Amino acid sequence: MQFKGLPAGYNAEGAAVSIDGLELRIGICPQGDQPSPLHQMNGMSGVNYN
Repeated sequence: MQFKGLPAGYNAEGAAVSIDGLELRIGICPQGDQPSPLHQMNGMSGVNYN
């Protein structure tokens, strides 16, 4: 199986796949270090949302 629909390479702020498409690479951080996807969808910005 291969991961489809993502760019190849490395992206610390999102998701990417390895050149052969067999490995999914996603950026992670501790909860509260970045706004949640819900906050981003609502147009809120900033850090330290708890």
